[in-house]
Amino acid sequence: MHPSVAGHIKAANLLQPILSPYLSSATPAYLDHCDVATGWRSTNALSINTTDKKEGPGSLQSIGSGTDEFNKVFTTPYNSGASAATGSIQFWYYVSDVSKLGPSNQVELGSGGRADVNEYNWNIGPLVNGWNLITKPFSGAGTTGGTPNLDAINWLRVYHAKTGSVTTRIDGFRIIP
Repeated sequence: MHPSVAGHIKAANLLQPILSPYLSSATPAYLDHCDVATGWRSTNALSINTTDKKEGPGSLQSIGSGTDEFNKVFTTPYNSGASAATGSIQFWYYVSDVSKLGPSNQVELGSGGRADVNEYNWNIGPLVNGWNLITKPFSGAGTTGGTPNLDAINWLRVYHAKTGSVTTRIDGFRIIP
């Protein structure tokens, strides 16, 4: 017997944090630990979950059927130190029921201070119920509205269309140089 696609995803999600320190000599920097809701917006009920988290004292939680789950404008631009050729983003993403997720979804990161301006974007990818470790290279990202400046990141958004109420969480959003 061989694992299903979902089984491979679960195995990869469990191995990634263990192998990550050996795959890159650079220390990843956290853009946001997702431990406080200050500055975050959502079309759903937004809160901090202190019992189900992956890093630090809490995770940012969105409950509802709205598409715009998490977005934040950083008043002080973040210098990621990352390269578009070799860098990537990484974060934990929790989904209570993947069967209620529609096909329209993205992770967006940029230097334009809002959606669709100097923005990298990625499809979130295949997910399983529970926690998923998402890693997306800048080299595989789409761009919208110009080329983002990785030395001045000031916009982050995660969105997913839904067919019903879903609980999602993010935790430990970091940029790997």
